[in-house]
Amino acid sequence: MASNIQELKMSANTYQSPTAARSVVTALLPIMAAVFVAFLVTGLAMGAYTAFLDLALGLANPALGLVAGGFGLGAVFLAGALVVTCSAAVAVRLLNAPR
Repeated sequence: MASNIQELKMSANTYQSPTAARSVVTALLPIMAAVFVAFLVTGLAMGAYTAFLDLALGLANPALGLVAGGFGLGAVFLAGALVVTCSAAVAVRLLNAPR
């Protein structure tokens, strides 16, 4: 599994197109989600990744469309910045949690 991740990382570095590199990163994320969990819960990790990705794509796009329609395009960027800030706070908290 680790060699697959290394191969994907190396192939991501060979592409000059941002779209091609994004495609490789998108393929790499679920693999990394499965690598960092115990073998017995790999399926659970993949299912959670897929469910939350579908949920985010299904809810965020219409919600941001409503924000853009009501408050303008600048508000969409502000909403995105707020989501990223909250995500970073959750990530820091999870990294500092006792194991």
